[in-house]
Amino acid sequence: MATTKTPHSPFTRAFTTALRRGTPAGVAAQNIAKRNRKTINQVFTSLFQAGQVKRQKMGGQWIYFPVEGTKPNASFARNSQAEMWQAFVDWTIASGNTTPERITANNRTRQQFVNFMKKYFGRQFASANGTTTTSRSASTTRGRSTRSTVSNTRSTQARKNSTTSTRKTTGTRTLRISGSRTRTMRRAA
Repeated sequence: MATTKTPHSPFTRAFTTALRRGTPAGVAAQNIAKRNRKTINQVFTSLFQAGQVKRQKMGGQWIYFPVEGTKPNASFARNSQAEMWQAFVDWTIASGNTTPERITANNRTRQQFVNFMKKYFGRQFASANGTTTTSRSASTTRGRSTRSTVSNTRSTQARKNSTTSTRKTTGTRTLRISGSRTRTMRRAA
């Protein structure tokens, strides 16, 4: 009878010790990778094969998390939260969901900023690969205030005519909305 051996990772001991001290899995793997001159992906792959972490693919990249609970660490939690918000703001701008000007207009208070950014959270999961497309239809480029002022009794034909022309040129897209307002958008390269 053949015996099956559980795969072993040379990083298991250092990883579990770090987790018991309250170090987040990502930071622990990063420290181990630096000490052993490996990439963080090599460390996580080894730990995954040894059953020390689980993983989920998000946006074409594996996200790893430990299989057992870890000690909470307030300092790391604060730092991780700040990094998460920074990455989230960068993502909303890079994906074309919002602009720096719109974020600036909605950051008078912390609550206003959070409420403004919250609406983009679900868009991360809008497509299979975790990214959103940067091209938008004319109806989604109009601002919230324009949409809220449009009457519900307006006919379908009138809605179709509200975007009177679309001109495509290299690098930009000009939209004429409601016959008078014009907005030029830069295309993603």
